[in-house]
Amino acid sequence: MSFPCVPPRGWHVPYLGIPFRYRGRNPASGWDCWGLNHWCLANHFGVEVDSHAHSYSADLANLSRRERFRIQEGLINHHREGWREADPCLGASLLFRIDDRPVHVGLYLGNGNFLHTLRSTGTVVESLSDETGWNGRLEGYFVPA
Repeated sequence: MSFPCVPPRGWHVPYLGIPFRYRGRNPASGWDCWGLNHWCLANHFGVEVDSHAHSYSADLANLSRRERFRIQEGLINHHREGWREADPCLGASLLFRIDDRPVHVGLYLGNGNFLHTLRSTGTVVESLSDETGWNGRLEGYFVPA
């Protein structure tokens, strides 16, 4: 897939360190992994995707990990029909399994690196190298259909 826009090199750097916030959808207040993905696709690649913020009303921070993952997996599976698997390319969404469930997304930056956010780290760039463990959790690269 070619995206309508191709951002300049280093476009993601201003987002590093932005805190994780459940249901967050912008850099001013923080974001969860889908909020980061949604924001970057819209603002840097010219692709509008569903924000999913309206899809869950529960305060995920107060739920058990198992219950959060159940909700997140349901949302991802529900909206997967609007996506197709793709080869690695700048801007592709990466889908990761955590505890064997597809519940986490990141954005591919190229050269084996991806942008994502976690509660424990905030927004960071990580590698898909075997040392980080993310490569073993990767379910695939996806782009909007």
